[in-house]
Amino acid sequence: MTLRNEHTLAMFSSLRFILIFGSFANGMIIKVFKKKSEDEFLNDIKMKKYLVGIVMVLGILTIMAFKQIDATLDFVNKASMANRFEIAAANQALTISSNEGIKKFAQQMIDEHQTILDELAAYAKSKDLMVMDNLDDKHQGKLDSLKNETDNYDQRFKQAMVKSHEKAVKLFTDASNDKAITDSTFREWAGSKIGLLNDHLEKAKALSNGGSLKDGPKPVINDTLKPKLKKTKESND
Repeated sequence: MTLRNEHTLAMFSSLRFILIFGSFANGMIIKVFKKKSEDEFLNDIKMKKYLVGIVMVLGILTIMAFKQIDATLDFVNKASMANRFEIAAANQALTISSNEGIKKFAQQMIDEHQTILDELAAYAKSKDLMVMDNLDDKHQGKLDSLKNETDNYDQRFKQAMVKSHEKAVKLFTDASNDKAITDSTFREWAGSKIGLLNDHLEKAKALSNGGSLKDGPKPVINDTLKPKLKKTKESND
């Protein structure tokens, strides 16, 4: 069962509890009505409306809570997977390519994407979020496809890095603006990585067009966006 399915199942279980509670409360009130005077009956109608309101609010809050968890978990998993792929592809390039520019770029990718991945892992641990610790079939397939391009490996690698970093920039940009991720510090952290990812993207484009690493701009990172990601749940409390 996937993490998303587990959260969906938990949400429906919570909603089922709310519905059962509402049905039980409704049945109890109906039984009480039969023994009440007219004035008491009217008061009980007000109480019934009050209880129904509580049930509705609980339902809305439950849906909102799971939506927030899903948004954060979805980003953490996608971002972790993207970084794992970049690192794996870079390690592969170090062993296959003989191009010094590609090797230099690959080493930079390993160093900087590993830092991002470590910070994501620390955040996930502090929030008790379960994250995949290896490549999924889709990304493993891309990696295997690259490895099989023995005659045109360098160009295929550079093209793959352009595409993957375009997606990564969009992923982190969207997350930094996604209010469904309620942890504003975490959103700021995502935003603080956009400059670095754009730097990787521009360097991948430069290499793909026959240029060198110096053609890419230096990372533009806002120093004010350096949230301290807590490494344990205890420190978070």
